[in-house]
Amino acid sequence: QILMRLAFNWKERIFKIKENTLEIAYDISYHDIVKAYNDKTYVKRAMLNNAIVVFTTIQDAETFRIKFDDSSYTISKEKLMKAMEIDSFEKLLDENIWYEKAYKKLKSDDFIKDSFDLFTVKK
Repeated sequence: QILMRLAFNWKERIFKIKENTLEIAYDISYHDIVKAYNDKTYVKRAMLNNAIVVFTTIQDAETFRIKFDDSSYTISKEKLMKAMEIDSFEKLLDENIWYEKAYKKLKSDDFIKDSFDLFTVKK
């Protein structure tokens, strides 16, 4: 049920789990989703937030992929943990740690810019 509450609550989306990778596929291009929200930084922030939520709530997930019509964005749990300066996503289940290690970082444009570059992009 938590997956249904992730950002980009688009009508057509498909959730797949394969070999420790959770993938969310949308029926829209990355370009069009940025256009729909009219804010590229918001889209990047939402994608990172989705990855953090997935890794925090789905322990078996080692990789997270967001697939659009024109491209896919993949990030590993390990890379995101390093960027967030944490050694486990399970610790983020504590509200105070979530606030310090996730919420505050997601509010930082510098964190968004640097961390978004950790996604592997395939066109």
